[in-house]
Amino acid sequence: MCNHDVEVTLVEMEQRLEMAAKVGDIDALYKLLEEDPELLEKESKKPFTNTPLHIAASTGNTHLAVEVLNLKPSFGNMLNSSGLSPLHLALLNGHTNTARRIVKYNPELVRVKGRERVTPFHYVAGRDDLDNDLLAWFLLECPVSIEDLTVQGETALHVAVRNGNLRGLKVMLGWLQRTNKEDLLNWENENGNTVLHIAAERNFPEVAKLFIGKLDINAKNSAGFTALDIALKHPSRINGEIRNILLNAGASKALSLTKITPNISDILCRKETLREKWIRLNHFFDVGLSSDTRNSLLVVSVLIATATYQVILQPPGGILSATASSSGGQSDDAGTTLMSAKQFIIFIALNSICFVGSLGMIFQLIPGGHYNSLIRLSILFLLISYAWAAWFIAPQEVNNLLFFASMTPSVLVLIATIGSKRFSEVRTKAAARQLVGCSTYCTEIYTALLVERYSS
Repeated sequence: MCNHDVEVTLVEMEQRLEMAAKVGDIDALYKLLEEDPELLEKESKKPFTNTPLHIAASTGNTHLAVEVLNLKPSFGNMLNSSGLSPLHLALLNGHTNTARRIVKYNPELVRVKGRERVTPFHYVAGRDDLDNDLLAWFLLECPVSIEDLTVQGETALHVAVRNGNLRGLKVMLGWLQRTNKEDLLNWENENGNTVLHIAAERNFPEVAKLFIGKLDINAKNSAGFTALDIALKHPSRINGEIRNILLNAGASKALSLTKITPNISDILCRKETLREKWIRLNHFFDVGLSSDTRNSLLVVSVLIATATYQVILQPPGGILSATASSSGGQSDDAGTTLMSAKQFIIFIALNSICFVGSLGMIFQLIPGGHYNSLIRLSILFLLISYAWAAWFIAPQEVNNLLFFASMTPSVLVLIATIGSKRFSEVRTKAAARQLVGCSTYCTEIYTALLVERYSS
């Protein structure tokens, strides 16, 4: 057979394959594979082409699309000459059921970056006319897809705001709140605009209301403008609703914000402050410790806490037994330690520092999040019971002032450990700027560099 005949046969095979994909004929697909087992492999080697999966997805032939995806999974990640994946095409043509089946087969296909790095998740976030549950379903199937960025550095939140998809925003906000990832609201695009900047630019007051209290309302973009500056830029909006929303929430113009935000080079050139060291140390406790090291520290901390609490129940020298007084009642000294007041003050001060320090270490080592609130509440009640037991065994000679003075060092340790943990758990840009004096982006880079240096 001459080369011309081979080319004609190949073209004919491709046309038959395309027709099978258009009509969803699975039998025709396998008949073609019987004639040429490498047919799909040849298709996969073509750059930027409409594969059978692209055609089936764009025409809504769900069964054939899943069949082709099963035979050639790599088709799911391929882009055609328009920069679109099969999943993009299914959504573009409104075939949501086909899209669901494709994602069910491989959830990572939600993150395929098409033209301008727009993922299928970005596309759904920008559309309010698709299935209302599709966006939520994509989040359940592939949670990390909400963090993907377009070529303009925009998340799906930016895309939803720009297109005025109010319901989509509510879905994503509900997801972020329930997964403790509200820091994504402070992410900026290539121009330094947060979602609030875009809401002000597009004049979407209902959208702006959703973000009040959830992000830094006075964040500046790359041009040095806050959301209020943008809202006031257009004369028709001077008395508009969005301006009132921002002002009532405490928004300010950039000129009224006197604080100068340093960049990353300024931070790295200056001497490290005590506050930065504190944040670095706590960040190291969060992400820098290996599992083995964390578990070892937890075991040691628990042993110290157990030993120091047991000493309160059975103090050195013992306690006075319950004896009858001369009046026939029980002695007031029953249950108090046999130590002198001076010995007790020294003992309780040192023991309390060890006890509180070990609990503080446990507090630091357990992961953050609302699901650990019960453990932290238990630690609080354990501290209260410790203080109560210490007060109960104190000798009669120890008055309130002396007792609380002896407990002061341990209270300071407690405040330091809990306070530092709360600092390390701050994720919003406003709090990050208060702690370090720079933008969230600079803070993340700075912290990452320091943690790497600290753990090496």
